[in-house]
Amino acid sequence: MAKIDVKNLDAFKNEKKLKLSRKPMVGIIITCLVMGLFYSQYYQKNNVPSDPIAVVTPAENPLEISVDQVNSLNVIINNSNCSDSFVNAVAEELREDGIEFTLTNGEENIDVNGAVVITLDQQYISGPGMVVLAPYDNNRAGNSDALALAIKTGFYETGFFADEIQCGKMGYQQLDDGTVVERIPTETEEAISADKDTSFVTVCFGTQNNNAELVGKAIKLSLARYANYVTYENYGLDLIYRTEIGDTLDSVSAKTGVAKSDIADDGILLDDTTVITAGVSNLESFDRSNPVDLGGVEKTSWYK
Repeated sequence: MAKIDVKNLDAFKNEKKLKLSRKPMVGIIITCLVMGLFYSQYYQKNNVPSDPIAVVTPAENPLEISVDQVNSLNVIINNSNCSDSFVNAVAEELREDGIEFTLTNGEENIDVNGAVVITLDQQYISGPGMVVLAPYDNNRAGNSDALALAIKTGFYETGFFADEIQCGKMGYQQLDDGTVVERIPTETEEAISADKDTSFVTVCFGTQNNNAELVGKAIKLSLARYANYVTYENYGLDLIYRTEIGDTLDSVSAKTGVAKSDIADDGILLDDTTVITAGVSNLESFDRSNPVDLGGVEKTSWYK
């Protein structure tokens, strides 16, 4: 049996404790590494975003749209209740990447057939929020529904947390039969003739959303997604429906392909409810997991 020098007994005991304490620590480290690898593989496989701000792994084949395709859209950026400095900074961001557009003010000169009108508004809501306003009229000409969906997707992937799309804006209007409704068309919709093949949307920013660089980037991504839709996926689908007087859960479900429980989980259908039709889920243009490559200008992962 080996002898232990009594003078070094304390050092021996301490060394032994240290060796014993390393074993569970090594096990913990290995466990963490295995769990981390499993989470990483699961995360990438399912493409699920984690807490903000988390980068999602880009799809292998992003949506590739050229700047020429975007410029063929005849884009109009309309300033409605925004500061001139903010809108000019957004416009400069677009010009730097070769995006061509006409800049208008206060809904003037936007009644243009075949145009794509994006109205920017900073007074409809307050705070850090953002709202996308689609057409109030379910029978408008143009691809405004697709534009609204593209805007919501493009802004979301740039870091804006948009509420659900709203058809028209909150307000009060008396119909010819005396009925008072609580949602009304936007000023942009009222300025564009109903028979014009014009796509339009109003993007409302809260007073705390004033980053012109990010807004410009979001518009570019949105236009690329819209261009992808009109070029490759325009199947004539009615993408967004606003419920109106006379609708029932059965009729709206039949029109949109959405289950009645998903339209109104309490079984009560309210007027002016926005329902995104079932076919939208099959369109890659509005799939947030598909990043956009805008002619080499934007190569991004999207963010939550």
